[in-house]
Amino acid sequence: MPGRASHCLRLALVVGVVLALSNFMAPLVQSPANSLPGAFETSANVVNSFSNIFVYGLGLDYYTTYAAQVNAITAEQAPDVARRYLIPGRLVVIAVGDRAAIETDLRDLNLGEVEFRDAQGKPVS
Repeated sequence: MPGRASHCLRLALVVGVVLALSNFMAPLVQSPANSLPGAFETSANVVNSFSNIFVYGLGLDYYTTYAAQVNAITAEQAPDVARRYLIPGRLVVIAVGDRAAIETDLRDLNLGEVEFRDAQGKPVS
């Protein structure tokens, strides 16, 4: 049915933006703080974590204060954070499915250049 894939893709985009800008995002904001110990599980992780302090100028107290700063974000602030960091022009849409069934509708959305990749992420024509 022509246009059905296009309609589904538009709906998925709208739902994605609504969820990102809603209070649903608040628990997702908390998860980075809960995964912080994983940044120090191996020697390589430790080196990488500490190199981030210097590469990005994060300050020597970054890992000491990180969890508290993330956990301080409230559900009311989450939509504002999403609006600040989710830039519509830089979003990437990934569609998985039967190329013959969705390609025309995907192109009709005019979301930008359409690329096709194989299961390993290599470009295909």
